[in-house]
Amino acid sequence: MKLRLEKQIVVAAVRCFVQLTVLGLVLKRVFATNNSLVVLGIAAAEIIGVLGGLAALEVSEWKSKRRVKGMFWISFLTISVSSLVVGLLGAKYAMNFDPPLTASKFIPTIGMVYGNTMVGAALGMDAVLAWADTRRDTVEAMLCFGASRWEALRPIVAEAARTAMIPSITAVSITGLISIPGMMSGQILGGADVMDATRYQQVIMFMIAAAVALGVVSASIAVAYVVVDSTPMLRTERITIKGVDNSNRAKSSAGKRTPEGLRRSYRSVVRMKAWNLHWRSSPGTNTLTSILSNKPNDPEAPDSPLTWANVGIASLLLAFNIVLSMWFGLGLSTSLIVAAVRCVVQLSLLGLVLKEIFLTENPLYIFGMTLVLGLLAAFEVTYWRSKRQFPWMYLGTLISITGSALVVALFGNAYALNMDPAYTAVKFIPTIGMLFGKCMIG
Repeated sequence: MKLRLEKQIVVAAVRCFVQLTVLGLVLKRVFATNNSLVVLGIAAAEIIGVLGGLAALEVSEWKSKRRVKGMFWISFLTISVSSLVVGLLGAKYAMNFDPPLTASKFIPTIGMVYGNTMVGAALGMDAVLAWADTRRDTVEAMLCFGASRWEALRPIVAEAARTAMIPSITAVSITGLISIPGMMSGQILGGADVMDATRYQQVIMFMIAAAVALGVVSASIAVAYVVVDSTPMLRTERITIKGVDNSNRAKSSAGKRTPEGLRRSYRSVVRMKAWNLHWRSSPGTNTLTSILSNKPNDPEAPDSPLTWANVGIASLLLAFNIVLSMWFGLGLSTSLIVAAVRCVVQLSLLGLVLKEIFLTENPLYIFGMTLVLGLLAAFEVTYWRSKRQFPWMYLGTLISITGSALVVALFGNAYALNMDPAYTAVKFIPTIGMLFGKCMIG
């Protein structure tokens, strides 16, 4: 097909092999120790130092169209602190890790939280800079009408938080509906009980959503305080854009305002002032205190299966998102509650179905489950994610996704994973469940 991707595919395969092998060797040595100080040191060196630096570089230099001075350190600190705070709270109070810094569990958990927080923080900072750069009239009008620094910044931070939190809410709501999540699949392949793997997946989804919210808000506020100084004055000259001459960005846009633009700015100011007045009169909730007041059911049995009480404790982390939504007026509270309920119900039903299939080992049930996943994936692609449709699109999507995932799963299980038979339920279904998710995105 002359896609010219041969070099990229070879490089990606080599990098994947080398990077995962090196990571496995490092983690093997780390997991051999039970010393919490050693684990914390490794986590600090690897997660904060290496991954934190790479994530901050990715966000501030490579993926961001707009940048400000100090964006690297803002990214580094907000992503790292948010991930570690939520990771430690979740490990201690939701996952029953005793000690919380158990190497074989804490490092993989913090790694998953870290990657998702990086994406959310990047979206939040980009939204703040885009707003300040493209809607400067509105911000300057608010400042001219006597708004404080925070009153002018709060709507910007709120819009950025809404933009960056929606993907994580969507991920929570569809988990277990289209494909089998990665952590759940990995635990099942490793021999864990299906329902225990289900509860672990629910807990980690709530932790990821909480870490993303904390990272988004902190990163957005930090960047917003850079573009509006303490005077307060909007400093768009501090924003640089890739591939654009930034030498004239210090010039004020006041001379370019039109009467219609001023009228729109005035109406925006009135709405924003009403929004700030409503925010000041709304009571808050101390979510952190609620989390810390809950104790694990059995702290002396850290390796015992998780219970629904653990899922409930993890949901308190998700409550942090609800508090933020109410505080900033994001209007996401209902979506968060619905997403949390859907996550618990969908994953629980998926776990019960898989448990029954694993007990029967009936090939008809196995391929029936495969067909159901394919039908749901094709429906998601055709009717929910595609803006344009054509005749027979659903059928074509179903055949392409199901056929691709089925062929690769059977071949890989038989010749790469040495499964006999290749459609062993406890191995085949988690594998093809992960493949469905990736094929659907492609």
